[in-house]
Amino acid sequence: MLAAAGAPGSGVEIWDPASHTALAVLTVPNLVADLAFSADGHTLAAASSTASTSVWAVVDPLVRSQINSLDTLPTSLAFGSDQRLAIGSAKGTIRVWNPGHCPSTTQQVKADPPPGAVGDYVQGDRATTLIFNEKDRLIAVDPEAIPSHHHGARRSPPRMYPSPVASAKQGQTLFVARGHQIMVWNSPAEPQRWSSLEIPRSRTSGLLANSDRARREREPDPWRQLAANSTGDRLYLLDSHSIHAVALDGGRARNLEWHLPDDANRLSLSPDGKTLAVGDKEGNVYLVDTARGTIRTRLPLPSSESDRQPIWALAFSPDGQELAVGLQQGHIDLWSLNNPTAPLLRLTGHRGFISTLAYDPKGRFFASTGSDKLVDIWDLDHVRSELGRLGLNW
Repeated sequence: MLAAAGAPGSGVEIWDPASHTALAVLTVPNLVADLAFSADGHTLAAASSTASTSVWAVVDPLVRSQINSLDTLPTSLAFGSDQRLAIGSAKGTIRVWNPGHCPSTTQQVKADPPPGAVGDYVQGDRATTLIFNEKDRLIAVDPEAIPSHHHGARRSPPRMYPSPVASAKQGQTLFVARGHQIMVWNSPAEPQRWSSLEIPRSRTSGLLANSDRARREREPDPWRQLAANSTGDRLYLLDSHSIHAVALDGGRARNLEWHLPDDANRLSLSPDGKTLAVGDKEGNVYLVDTARGTIRTRLPLPSSESDRQPIWALAFSPDGQELAVGLQQGHIDLWSLNNPTAPLLRLTGHRGFISTLAYDPKGRFFASTGSDKLVDIWDLDHVRSELGRLGLNW
């Protein structure tokens, strides 16, 4: 932490140097002449222009851990059943954080070559998507994991962002987007075999100009995000602006004629598959009833126009009762879906937009990352207990 003092009456500001974030302002009535932390960092003293000296105890409730030693952009987060957090980067490296351990001691791990990989496969130059399967094994979905004959003989260039992936049947089935194609992997049956899935495109929006419509008919938009229900018979896809919902049966996809607003930017599916959260480029978040394909509710927009920015990340809690919304300004709003009139809590600390969010399977830990190359890990049990101690029950 960094303590700083200025003009008389301005107080003492406490800053987190890693995230460039102000944590607190301590009241000091007079001019501060000097500041000092104790050697263990648990006490702060401020000498004033009078005969008195103000002393504070620094209490760390271990609410947040921050990993700031990454040399590249984190692009994927995944929690295991034992609350380990796996972090994938834009360079393809994978680091693992364990609860109770210092964030600076995250370990880098090396993945085995994927089934069907090319002979000169090398880990570490392409972003991967991370998923824990039903056996709590970490799967790193590398763009080169798909055999080359499915997308041409030439190797793909290094990718800064990972391929969109949706997991079903507890990680036994994976849907992977390669441009406008969807490839399917069924690990128990034939781990080295990939199959393609033809997705019928819904009717082109009438809002598109004729030139845009003609371009899309010649070359479909690439898929930007995927979500699948637990049984693998529903798949939700996002292209440059629209949500596509399809029913899957025997390897065939049937388009569901949903009518949702355009300009979608992010999507997330609740664990029970009954609610699809859709964030758009204007800051709206819609909760869609997947049984009917209709909007159940819309989260209230911020009152300030400046806060209405694109939604960059969404994540449901394991019990499906909360929705985390990552915003461009660097903060995260946690909403209760039982009473979505206002956020339960706002988590701050990032500088820049939030790109990825993840809950651990037990709902205790919550992780976020964004454009500032930081990973924040929040202990939500500690957050709830601290708020309860202050009489602000969650």
